[in-house]
Amino acid sequence: MTHQHYRYNWAGDYLQNNPKISGKRWIERPSRMDGSPSGCLPAAFDIRSWITPGGHWEIQKVLRKLRSEGMPTGTSPGSYDLRALRCWEFVSGHVTYVADPPLTAAGAATDIWQFPAETLALGSGSCEDCSFLLATLMIASAISEENIRVVIGQLERRGLPTETHAWVIYRDEGHSWRILESTSRARRIREAPEADDASLASTDPRYIPVLCFNSQHVWSIAPEFPG
Repeated sequence: MTHQHYRYNWAGDYLQNNPKISGKRWIERPSRMDGSPSGCLPAAFDIRSWITPGGHWEIQKVLRKLRSEGMPTGTSPGSYDLRALRCWEFVSGHVTYVADPPLTAAGAATDIWQFPAETLALGSGSCEDCSFLLATLMIASAISEENIRVVIGQLERRGLPTETHAWVIYRDEGHSWRILESTSRARRIREAPEADDASLASTDPRYIPVLCFNSQHVWSIAPEFPG
């Protein structure tokens, strides 16, 4: 574990020209001539496609429920932070977190990323699945995508191995990037960890970003050592 302190541009540093990722969805091969199964092949998907358009009826159904329960739709001060909170509360209250499965004996990953509608239907998902759903709901609630990213990076916790992790960051109405941990209980937005503070080596858990994306772009995030 490194103990240096870094600064990060949480909005992203460099656009990724190739946003495709393989091995997170699979397609079935055609059966052999004798009718026996022939296994599956990994399919390459654009990583941005996991943040789905807000027009999907499953997403709109959730938003109608949240609005009926008082989620604001206007532009008054505080309304955007409150929308983010209501979306976060929905995911933490309706989706059960399930850890990623281990590697197979052959060393192949068995982790399949779910699209938001699938996570809603199943009521469970990994950190990636929960984060995709949370970001989708927030964008569909009319929070600007400029203020939302899904981050893929590493999570360090004392006494545990470093693990690959996904989380949502949101630039609140005070212009601070906040970590919305999609796998844990929601809290008031201004009480959520500031992303800069959560990346410090002295912090437990520690969030270390590698790349971030929304439905429009994918960016790499480069560490900058404070001078």
